[in-house]
Amino acid sequence: MKNKAIACALSCAGLLGLGATASAQSTGWQPTLVVAEGKIRSPSDPVHLLLPPLPVTVLQNIALELDNVDVTGLVSTTDGRDAVFMPPQPLAYGEHSLRLVEHAADGRIIERGTWTLDVRKSALFRDASAQADITLNGSTRIADENLPKPMPSRNQANGAAQFKGALVSDRWRTEARMDLVGNSQRVQQADKLDLGQFLLTAETGPLVAQAGDQVVGPESLVMQNFNRRGVSAGVRSQGGSSVTAFAMRTSGLTGFNQGLGVGDEENRTEGVIATARPLADPEALVLWATYLTAEGPDQAGSPDSGIAGDTSATNGNAWSVAGDSQWFERRLRVRGEIAQTHFDFDGDGRDTDLDGVIDSNLPEESGRAHAALVVYTPWHDKQVGGKPLALNLGMENRQIGTYFRSPANPVGVADRDLWRAFTNLNWSGLDLQLSSARETDNVDDVPLLPQTETRQHYIAASYTPTLELKLAADGQTPLLPWFGQPSFSASRLNMQQDVTKPASVLAEGTLREASTTTLGASFMYTSWYWAVNQSISDTEERAAFAPDTHAYVTQLSASFRIGSKLTLTPTLQRSDVEERDPPVESTDRDVRTTTAGAAVDYLLSETVTTGASYMYNRQHGGSESADATTNDVSARISWAAFPPSETRPGITLSLEGSYHEQTDGLTTFGDDPAYQVFMKAAIGWSPRF
Repeated sequence: MKNKAIACALSCAGLLGLGATASAQSTGWQPTLVVAEGKIRSPSDPVHLLLPPLPVTVLQNIALELDNVDVTGLVSTTDGRDAVFMPPQPLAYGEHSLRLVEHAADGRIIERGTWTLDVRKSALFRDASAQADITLNGSTRIADENLPKPMPSRNQANGAAQFKGALVSDRWRTEARMDLVGNSQRVQQADKLDLGQFLLTAETGPLVAQAGDQVVGPESLVMQNFNRRGVSAGVRSQGGSSVTAFAMRTSGLTGFNQGLGVGDEENRTEGVIATARPLADPEALVLWATYLTAEGPDQAGSPDSGIAGDTSATNGNAWSVAGDSQWFERRLRVRGEIAQTHFDFDGDGRDTDLDGVIDSNLPEESGRAHAALVVYTPWHDKQVGGKPLALNLGMENRQIGTYFRSPANPVGVADRDLWRAFTNLNWSGLDLQLSSARETDNVDDVPLLPQTETRQHYIAASYTPTLELKLAADGQTPLLPWFGQPSFSASRLNMQQDVTKPASVLAEGTLREASTTTLGASFMYTSWYWAVNQSISDTEERAAFAPDTHAYVTQLSASFRIGSKLTLTPTLQRSDVEERDPPVESTDRDVRTTTAGAAVDYLLSETVTTGASYMYNRQHGGSESADATTNDVSARISWAAFPPSETRPGITLSLEGSYHEQTDGLTTFGDDPAYQVFMKAAIGWSPRF
């Protein structure tokens, strides 16, 4: 290094003469780190080094490094021997490396001293942190007229709080988070103050344990979106391999009741997940296996019973083996998975006629599934016209058996065989997506079920051109062209569904055809923007179960910032839904809706804001009750009485009101409009420790 700041500091202090007359030799010397006995080093503590008497020729060639960063320029001295480094900002908790080196005349770098700085909160633990985000809202209705019955309570309060904390030592780490929600009114039988989600985590070396609401392991065909309350424990290596065992509640759980949620063996999911990264590059190949067994309520219903939302007890087990790999310098990604489930859709049976006697008990069903994904990226650094070009080509196959059902995949859709090809291209503000898919059902060819085939083609494009902008006279505001910064988007979706195997009332042939086209454009300026969007949808029901429909929606929106205090946001939307087949002359089945409105916000001062909005909605067609006009007006003024800080909560007071008027084809409410006025207070605090 060529940094000579220590010698400069000595010179500025008038100590060069002292350095020149030093009697110490320039070879074999060592500095000393001065440490106060029994003192814990804090993030802002200075680093004090004691140097022996050295000549200037040595002083001007020594450098100090902190975490491999040269900090010599931040070192000061008072007597030519005491060198003090003051961190420009607090050091992070943990260990930091400190190194003093000498650059010899022959080009060698001589290491004169190395130390480890251990920055800690206390002798027991290295780091400790705590934070909270608290919001409390209270309101009282001071005036009202013609509110619907039953009327809500005049005084209401609600709030939420999130707490986080961590303790970190040399060999262990603990973290905790917890959400609380409160409401002065009982909501769905919940307590007025209740527990949302929480999670406790403890780590020591390779061991990890968690208790609370969590997602364990990578997602698979047998475990998706399974965020449940429970416990887990596992071991993991530095390379990313791990083994985790878990026990979780099968159905969702909130509140303080049920504790950790694993005490009820009839509503519990247990299992183990193993993950391995066998190659030197941990991202090149990842393998994982999942096994689980569970009991609990069936929230999806049995495909044989056809009872949606059946909450009878079910039980089953499932396993899955999956792998995800990247080859040829990450140009080719290959992912594959196989899985199987054994599931009893009605557990010990059902009492179908509610006479207290089990009269239906379906056998356990087995289902298989597999999934494969191949994505090819021809290049990672290709440039066309001086701009990066990104391209992906992919193929996906996913087959899920008719009776494939995992207790840890409550939203999984069974009985599907999907083939899909897709591509994505991105270049110079242009993003293009193409996909084509074919999906069939009745995968296991159940004799009594029909089979349908669905074909879907999708194309979407968006374009945001890059403009060559110049700056205004102030040197900061960009000068946009008259059309602003434009952005365009378009998409088209075509779908056709055919019955390939007839059954019951479904005959062979085309069942449904549908298409949706969307177009959009927006234009951004320095202080305003405007946008337009158009959507057109057509559906043809070939089986005559429902009428053919044609629908379109047009939407205009804009926002204007006038000066530094006023913002105006108008909107306009028109939608039409037409039933084309079969025609019904006696009733107008076409529904047309027009919605228009505007919102205005004004900053009266740094702490006082006000705003108002108006919304007009006109709907006619379909029936007399659907022929309606509504007018809604709202207004507010709020005062940030006390801005929040880490040591003090913020308080905002507001006065809010709303007005509603409605007229429909059957009854007129225009003579008796409804309104209400509220006084509100909001308290927010986000302390950090």
